[in-house]
Amino acid sequence: MPALDPVLAASSANIYYQFARLQSLSEWWHWLVLIGLCLAIAGYVGWMYRKDSVELPRGLAVLLFTLRLLAFLGVLFFFFNLEKRAERKIVKNSRAVLLVDTSQSMGLRDSDSSNVPAAQSRIEQVEQEIARGTLIEKLREKHDVIVSRFDEGENPVEIASYPRKGTKDETSETQQTEQQRLDRMLGEARWTAAIAGVVLGLGLIAGLVYLIAGARPAAGEQTSWALLVSMTLCIAAAVIFAVVSLRMPEIKPLAIVGLAEVKPPEQEASSPGKKDEQQTPQVDWAAQLAPRGSKSRIDDNLKFVIDRERGGPVAGVVLFTDGRVTPGKDCDLAVQAAQDALIPVFPVGLGSDKQPANVRVVDLEARERV
Repeated sequence: MPALDPVLAASSANIYYQFARLQSLSEWWHWLVLIGLCLAIAGYVGWMYRKDSVELPRGLAVLLFTLRLLAFLGVLFFFFNLEKRAERKIVKNSRAVLLVDTSQSMGLRDSDSSNVPAAQSRIEQVEQEIARGTLIEKLREKHDVIVSRFDEGENPVEIASYPRKGTKDETSETQQTEQQRLDRMLGEARWTAAIAGVVLGLGLIAGLVYLIAGARPAAGEQTSWALLVSMTLCIAAAVIFAVVSLRMPEIKPLAIVGLAEVKPPEQEASSPGKKDEQQTPQVDWAAQLAPRGSKSRIDDNLKFVIDRERGGPVAGVVLFTDGRVTPGKDCDLAVQAAQDALIPVFPVGLGSDKQPANVRVVDLEARERV
């Protein structure tokens, strides 16, 4: 078969965040109405600020006004509906299909001499190559391999399926990519957690100021703003840290603060199920490929495989046959279908082009003593 570039079965996800509501605001007047509502609400918040800040200190009034605006921005943020989306690109392995003829003519033994009765039959040559040869192992280096048999039926029968073998370089590259992604996420998480720590520290300082100054009898209501600031900053720190945990669930909180080590998840190839999948299936090839059909429908079966694999990542079809098309159909339709689908077919001819001798001794006439 020609050398083809390996196609890996891999998936890489690109995580991004997008406001889902923006897709529904497709008309200009949608934005006009939204901006008008935002201005009206902002004006109402300003009016309430002036109304409530008559008897309050200026600093506390500004803080209340800011909190109201932040609450409105939170409602607006919820309205736009921020969604976490994953753009995943999946590439499937290419496939190589082995199609084996199991008609009765494949059981013939081709030999020009009657002194060689133990010569291999045509199907035994195929069995030996599949069971003990290197064909399947070489194909598995780049493709998934599917082995099917056919004879007088119109559809082939699948015998075994072999997954592609991943190389050590590919496994190492996947692990390095995953580790780099986790390192980048850990850096972002720790940077955001540092901001949360600074906000929490400021909140604790404001709380300490309230405790110290509030104990004085003359302080009165002058230190109430410190308690409000402390509570607000502590809540903000908790929200920031919670957002970090929600955005990066792979990073544990202990790993963010440096009390645990970040380890990449175990690769699928190293799991027991994957190991079993990579092992060669145990198939009794002598029983599965035993000649059984009285006819050999090459055209129908090959066309069925072409139609089934059409549009997929097919590297090619390897056809093992002696070329005896007993139903009387030629392979023109199947060849035309393969050309239209751009699927290469590699026929492997077996047997001799000579007709086998069909002779038996019926009677022997001779004298009693010769």
